[in-house]
Amino acid sequence: LALIDVALVAGGENAARQVPILVKSIFYHRLFSQNCKRPHPNFRFHIVCSGKTCKGLSVLFDTWKIAGLTQVHFYDIVEYEAIVLDLDTLIEGDLMDLWKTAEQLENDEVIGLVENQSEWYLMQHGKSFWPTLGHGFNTGVMLLDLKKMRKIDWSQYWRNVTRIYLKNASHTSLADQDIVNTAIYFNANIVRRLPCVWNLQLGENANYAHCLTSETMKNVRLGKKGLQILHWNSPSKSISLIKTGLGLDKETEKELDKTRRESMTPANLRLKFAMKLERLSNLDGNLFRGNATLSTEVKTSSYEKGIMRFCPLLRLELKLRRRILPFFYGSNSIITGDVALVSQLTLDRLHRLEEIAAHWEGPMSLTVYITDREAAILAEYLESSPVLASRNNICIHLVFQEGVSGELEFYYDKNFVLKDEAAYLDDIVEVRRMDYELEGRIECLRQHFIDYGFHLRQERSNYYPINALRNVAIRYSETKHIFVIDFDFIPKPGLYANFLNLLSTTIENTTKVAYIVPAFETFNSQLDFPSTKEELLQQVASEVVKPFRIDVWQTGHLATNYSHWYSTDVAYGVTWDTDFEPYVLINREFGQFDENFVGFGWNKVSFFMLLDALDFKFIVIPDVFIIHFPHAPSVESNRFRHSVALRLFFFLIFRHCLEELKVRYIKDLASRYGVKSLKYLRFRHRTQKL
Repeated sequence: LALIDVALVAGGENAARQVPILVKSIFYHRLFSQNCKRPHPNFRFHIVCSGKTCKGLSVLFDTWKIAGLTQVHFYDIVEYEAIVLDLDTLIEGDLMDLWKTAEQLENDEVIGLVENQSEWYLMQHGKSFWPTLGHGFNTGVMLLDLKKMRKIDWSQYWRNVTRIYLKNASHTSLADQDIVNTAIYFNANIVRRLPCVWNLQLGENANYAHCLTSETMKNVRLGKKGLQILHWNSPSKSISLIKTGLGLDKETEKELDKTRRESMTPANLRLKFAMKLERLSNLDGNLFRGNATLSTEVKTSSYEKGIMRFCPLLRLELKLRRRILPFFYGSNSIITGDVALVSQLTLDRLHRLEEIAAHWEGPMSLTVYITDREAAILAEYLESSPVLASRNNICIHLVFQEGVSGELEFYYDKNFVLKDEAAYLDDIVEVRRMDYELEGRIECLRQHFIDYGFHLRQERSNYYPINALRNVAIRYSETKHIFVIDFDFIPKPGLYANFLNLLSTTIENTTKVAYIVPAFETFNSQLDFPSTKEELLQQVASEVVKPFRIDVWQTGHLATNYSHWYSTDVAYGVTWDTDFEPYVLINREFGQFDENFVGFGWNKVSFFMLLDALDFKFIVIPDVFIIHFPHAPSVESNRFRHSVALRLFFFLIFRHCLEELKVRYIKDLASRYGVKSLKYLRFRHRTQKL
């Protein structure tokens, strides 16, 4: 198979949100090709990016496992040819056709470009003027012969041109495009003019009269091969702003007939771009994966033995490899201070973000469990929030859901599982799902997945990987200490400053100290939030506020000793007790939750059992607090409450599996930290609720 090298420059705050959409558009043709028999090329990506963007994209590609993507490099390109794409482009056709053009570059030709489709370079721009050939060329899509470029010492050539023209031109107006055009102006033989369908520019001043042929326009109208790459070369790159600027909403889209959508005016092509951008944003990225959704690693942990053989769905859940995109938001963040608030959430909890941010001025590292469709909604929210616009220390990471959105799902057939595992799995268990209309290509797609051992059927996953989400937020926080909370808690105003003062004035070693922040709750959504402990105690006395879950789950926070906290202004120590799960400030080095606990039960309890086994001190801070606010039941909670089958599954099967997980977790602690950890077996029997 042919191997195509694609280079991307991923700079700026939006890069982490743009790259996945562009990647989907590149591989879309491979996945939904109408010609199943034509061999599709493989791709190798070369990405130039800044620190956090590089880190985030590196993790994304490592966990995405795209079929046909052989490598992703975050360093200089070493091959002979490469296609360079701006992040504001979308691929309409097969890049193989453009790649073949590299073989046709003649003699001195080192770069293939499409002519600029506006009059920009024909107008005078004062001191910002950079000379071009005619309309000049647009650098949003470039075909480079790197061997020839090195031969003519291109890197020194463009520098010499730039130094000369910067004496008269104080700056560039179009960044690298100005420099490339001026370099071509003095050596016209180095450029190959590409057909404009490989870079159809959608700026407001675009004019296609000198570009598109009548044959191309006819093919587009007939739905045949026509446009290849659409390029949104306008200042606004935001999906929401693109849609808003074009007046694109569901009603508008319904009113657009096919003829108008496919007409070749700049305005309608921009509308076509926006609609395609939205579809790609919503398209389930799991569709592009190869057969690596399930971990093939052989685990020797005790979790893989015993009763887990009779909990196949839970066992499969623990083997899933979810896509992760760190720094979806906050790639340009500036983290100062010693404490980060870390948490996890789903999109239906997003309304709490601005409330928490108003009370917590320090760094935040948050993980959102999300679908591709919801990620587009999240991006719109983040780009439009005035509260977040004023902050540069909030980082948001994504973990993508498996098998939870859309109409068709993909299952892993047991015949493709190792023989010793096959007996313990159902005939088929869920791996993935898609949410896109297949446009008559279902048989081709079906064959594509059957080749990898996947079949079509409808189902969905039942587990919320809460500890995996916590660990992602912790892993990509950048402070020495972390404050781990659940997302429906609002911290006391000034809590961040309280923490910094505590850590700066504490003499003793805090490496193995868990500082407990007492947790309260209210069922009054309009609570006048207390700013001091005195105000809180008044609300406790009037029963507007209570210790968290005191009426339904006392053991979770009983060891905090609220009655003592009410009357003291001095920090005090407490001892671990059964089912203790407070909210704490700890050293990030120890902040890793056990990911075997998913969904309901023991996800925090197991963590504090570990801290106790590590001989942590538990210190309650006397003058700080957090308050839990009421919220609508989550989607998962509603499904559980309204599904007899799910409740039956939970009480008859999942509880049984969970109990075995508990025992094996405790035995694992004993093997690592000594027989003293076996004491937890006694405490386990005192548990009454999950």
